[in-house]
Amino acid sequence: MLSGSDSLVRVGVPALSLSPERESAGSHVIPLSLRMGSACSSSSVASDVVDAHPFRTAWRTRDLDAWADALALDVVLHSPTLKTPFRGREVATELYGILFDAFGDVEITDELAHADSHAFFWRANIGNRTIEGADLLRFDEHGKISEVRVLIRPLVDIATFAAVIGPPLAAKRGRIRGLLVRLMTLPLRAILAVADTVATRLIQRR
Repeated sequence: MLSGSDSLVRVGVPALSLSPERESAGSHVIPLSLRMGSACSSSSVASDVVDAHPFRTAWRTRDLDAWADALALDVVLHSPTLKTPFRGREVATELYGILFDAFGDVEITDELAHADSHAFFWRANIGNRTIEGADLLRFDEHGKISEVRVLIRPLVDIATFAAVIGPPLAAKRGRIRGLLVRLMTLPLRAILAVADTVATRLIQRR
Protein backbone atom coordinates (compact mmCIF):
# COMPACT_ATOMS: atom_id res chain seq x y z
CA MET A 1 0.00 0.00 0.00
CA LEU A 2 1.14 3.56 -0.66
CA SER A 3 0.82 6.36 1.85
CA GLY A 4 -0.75 9.65 0.90
CA SER A 5 2.65 11.20 0.25
CA ASP A 6 3.87 8.36 -1.99
CA SER A 7 3.31 8.21 -5.72
CA LEU A 8 3.17 5.46 -8.30
CA VAL A 9 3.69 6.75 -11.82
CA ARG A 10 2.79 4.96 -15.03
CA VAL A 11 5.50 5.87 -17.48
CA GLY A 12 5.12 3.44 -20.37
CA VAL A 13 2.07 4.01 -22.56
CA PRO A 14 1.48 2.82 -25.23
CA ALA A 15 3.50 -0.32 -25.91
CA LEU A 16 6.91 -0.52 -27.50
CA SER A 17 7.97 -3.57 -29.48
CA LEU A 18 11.58 -4.37 -28.75
CA SER A 19 13.58 -6.85 -30.79
CA PRO A 20 17.20 -7.14 -31.91
CA GLU A 21 16.20 -6.61 -35.54
CA ARG A 22 13.62 -3.85 -35.35
CA GLU A 23 11.69 -1.29 -33.32
CA SER A 24 8.02 -0.56 -33.85
CA ALA A 25 7.39 2.60 -35.81
CA GLY A 26 5.49 5.53 -34.36
CA SER A 27 5.37 4.25 -30.78
CA HIS A 28 6.10 6.56 -27.91
CA VAL A 29 5.91 6.64 -24.14
CA ILE A 30 5.16 9.47 -21.76
CA PRO A 31 7.88 10.20 -19.18
CA LEU A 32 7.30 11.64 -15.74
CA SER A 33 8.82 14.97 -16.80
CA LEU A 34 6.10 15.47 -19.42
CA ARG A 35 3.32 14.45 -17.02
CA MET A 36 4.68 17.04 -14.58
CA GLY A 37 4.33 19.74 -17.23
CA SER A 38 7.79 19.90 -18.82
CA ALA A 39 7.86 20.95 -22.48
CA CYS A 40 9.03 18.15 -24.71
CA SER A 41 8.49 17.08 -28.32
CA SER A 42 6.94 13.67 -29.06
CA SER A 43 10.08 12.51 -30.88
CA SER A 44 12.32 13.33 -27.93
CA VAL A 45 9.86 11.61 -25.59
CA ALA A 46 10.34 8.35 -27.44
CA SER A 47 14.11 8.65 -27.48
CA ASP A 48 14.50 9.77 -23.88
CA VAL A 49 12.37 7.06 -22.31
CA VAL A 50 13.52 4.19 -24.48
CA ASP A 51 17.13 5.01 -23.66
CA ALA A 52 16.48 6.06 -20.07
CA HIS A 53 16.11 2.65 -18.48
CA PRO A 54 18.70 -0.08 -19.07
CA PHE A 55 16.00 -2.78 -19.09
CA ARG A 56 14.34 -1.29 -22.18
CA THR A 57 17.69 -0.71 -23.84
CA ALA A 58 18.83 -4.26 -23.12
CA TRP A 59 15.81 -5.84 -24.80
CA ARG A 60 15.98 -3.41 -27.71
CA THR A 61 19.68 -3.97 -28.44
CA ARG A 62 20.43 -7.36 -26.78
CA ASP A 63 23.74 -5.79 -25.71
CA LEU A 64 24.77 -8.23 -22.99
CA ASP A 65 27.84 -6.27 -21.87
CA ALA A 66 25.86 -3.05 -21.41
CA TRP A 67 23.15 -4.91 -19.46
CA ALA A 68 25.76 -6.60 -17.25
CA ASP A 69 27.23 -3.18 -16.47
CA ALA A 70 23.81 -2.03 -15.24
CA LEU A 71 23.66 -4.88 -12.71
CA ALA A 72 25.07 -4.76 -9.19
CA LEU A 73 27.84 -7.23 -8.40
CA ASP A 74 25.56 -8.95 -5.88
CA VAL A 75 22.37 -8.77 -7.96
CA VAL A 76 19.68 -11.31 -7.09
CA LEU A 77 17.42 -12.77 -9.79
CA HIS A 78 14.17 -14.47 -8.80
CA SER A 79 13.09 -16.92 -11.49
CA PRO A 80 9.41 -17.71 -12.16
CA THR A 81 10.28 -21.41 -12.19
CA LEU A 82 12.77 -21.97 -9.35
CA LYS A 83 12.48 -21.34 -5.62
CA THR A 84 16.20 -20.63 -5.21
CA PRO A 85 17.28 -17.32 -6.78
CA PHE A 86 20.29 -16.73 -9.02
CA ARG A 87 22.92 -14.61 -7.28
CA GLY A 88 25.72 -12.44 -8.64
CA ARG A 89 26.48 -10.50 -11.82
CA GLU A 90 28.41 -13.33 -13.48
CA VAL A 91 25.55 -15.81 -13.08
CA ALA A 92 23.00 -13.18 -14.14
CA THR A 93 24.97 -12.35 -17.27
CA GLU A 94 25.12 -16.02 -18.24
CA LEU A 95 21.37 -16.35 -17.75
CA TYR A 96 20.52 -13.23 -19.76
CA GLY A 97 22.76 -14.40 -22.58
CA ILE A 98 20.41 -17.39 -22.95
CA LEU A 99 17.31 -15.23 -22.55
CA PHE A 100 18.44 -12.79 -25.25
CA ASP A 101 19.01 -15.68 -27.64
CA ALA A 102 15.78 -17.53 -26.84
CA PHE A 103 13.30 -14.63 -26.88
CA GLY A 104 11.99 -13.23 -30.12
CA ASP A 105 10.18 -9.90 -30.18
CA VAL A 106 9.55 -8.41 -26.74
CA GLU A 107 6.74 -5.86 -26.41
CA ILE A 108 6.75 -3.77 -23.24
CA THR A 109 3.12 -2.87 -22.66
CA ASP A 110 3.36 -0.91 -19.40
CA GLU A 111 5.99 0.59 -17.12
CA LEU A 112 5.42 1.62 -13.50
CA ALA A 113 7.91 3.49 -11.33
CA HIS A 114 7.98 4.18 -7.60
CA ALA A 115 11.00 5.27 -5.54
CA ASP A 116 13.83 2.82 -6.33
CA SER A 117 11.58 0.29 -8.11
CA HIS A 118 10.54 -0.18 -11.73
CA ALA A 119 7.97 -2.68 -13.00
CA PHE A 120 7.80 -3.65 -16.66
CA PHE A 121 4.87 -5.61 -18.09
CA TRP A 122 5.61 -7.37 -21.36
CA ARG A 123 4.61 -9.86 -24.04
CA ALA A 124 7.23 -11.96 -25.81
CA ASN A 125 7.57 -14.63 -28.46
CA ILE A 126 9.34 -17.70 -27.15
CA GLY A 127 9.27 -21.13 -28.72
CA ASN A 128 6.03 -21.22 -30.68
CA ARG A 129 4.00 -19.22 -28.16
CA THR A 130 3.47 -15.66 -27.01
CA ILE A 131 3.80 -15.39 -23.25
CA GLU A 132 3.02 -12.58 -20.81
CA GLY A 133 5.09 -11.51 -17.87
CA ALA A 134 6.34 -8.77 -15.61
CA ASP A 135 9.77 -7.84 -14.27
CA LEU A 136 10.14 -5.95 -11.00
CA LEU A 137 13.54 -4.25 -10.75
CA ARG A 138 15.04 -2.56 -7.70
CA PHE A 139 18.07 -0.27 -7.60
CA ASP A 140 20.73 -0.02 -4.92
CA GLU A 141 22.24 3.18 -3.52
CA HIS A 142 24.77 3.26 -6.36
CA GLY A 143 22.13 3.24 -9.08
CA LYS A 144 22.80 -0.39 -10.05
CA ILE A 145 20.06 -2.99 -10.42
CA SER A 146 20.22 -5.09 -7.26
CA GLU A 147 17.16 -7.28 -7.70
CA VAL A 148 15.09 -8.64 -10.58
CA ARG A 149 11.88 -10.55 -9.88
CA VAL A 150 10.23 -12.21 -12.89
CA LEU A 151 6.56 -13.26 -13.05
CA ILE A 152 4.89 -15.13 -15.93
CA ARG A 153 1.29 -16.08 -16.64
CA PRO A 154 -0.59 -18.31 -17.23
CA LEU A 155 0.74 -21.50 -15.63
CA VAL A 156 1.19 -23.31 -18.94
CA ASP A 157 3.51 -20.55 -20.16
CA ILE A 158 5.72 -20.91 -17.10
CA ALA A 159 6.28 -24.44 -18.40
CA THR A 160 6.98 -23.02 -21.87
CA PHE A 161 9.57 -20.68 -20.39
CA ALA A 162 11.18 -23.50 -18.39
CA ALA A 163 11.33 -25.82 -21.40
CA VAL A 164 13.09 -23.23 -23.56
CA ILE A 165 15.44 -21.69 -20.98
CA GLY A 166 16.18 -24.58 -18.62
CA PRO A 167 17.97 -27.08 -20.90
CA PRO A 168 20.56 -24.70 -22.42
CA LEU A 169 21.27 -23.20 -19.01
CA ALA A 170 21.75 -26.65 -17.46
CA ALA A 171 23.86 -27.72 -20.44
CA LYS A 172 26.43 -25.11 -19.44
CA ARG A 173 27.04 -27.30 -16.38
CA GLY A 174 27.33 -30.41 -18.53
CA ARG A 175 25.63 -32.22 -21.42
CA ILE A 176 23.95 -34.78 -19.17
CA ARG A 177 22.44 -32.07 -16.99
CA GLY A 178 21.02 -30.39 -20.07
CA LEU A 179 19.42 -33.65 -21.24
CA LEU A 180 17.96 -34.34 -17.80
CA VAL A 181 16.38 -30.89 -17.56
CA ARG A 182 14.96 -31.29 -21.06
CA LEU A 183 13.36 -34.59 -20.10
CA MET A 184 11.87 -33.00 -16.96
CA THR A 185 10.47 -29.89 -18.62
CA LEU A 186 9.06 -31.18 -21.91
CA PRO A 187 6.09 -33.07 -20.37
CA LEU A 188 5.15 -30.05 -18.25
CA ARG A 189 3.75 -28.07 -21.17
CA ALA A 190 1.40 -30.86 -22.22
CA ILE A 191 0.31 -31.63 -18.65
CA LEU A 192 -0.35 -28.00 -17.75
CA ALA A 193 -2.09 -27.29 -21.05
CA VAL A 194 -4.55 -30.08 -20.29
CA ALA A 195 -4.91 -28.88 -16.70
CA ASP A 196 -5.62 -25.33 -17.91
CA THR A 197 -8.35 -26.51 -20.28
CA VAL A 198 -9.99 -28.84 -17.76
CA ALA A 199 -9.76 -26.38 -14.86
CA THR A 200 -11.28 -23.60 -16.97
CA ARG A 201 -14.30 -25.78 -17.76
CA LEU A 202 -14.68 -26.86 -14.14
CA ILE A 203 -14.23 -23.47 -12.47
CA GLN A 204 -15.59 -20.79 -14.78
CA ARG A 205 -19.27 -20.20 -15.43
CA ARG A 206 -20.42 -21.02 -18.91
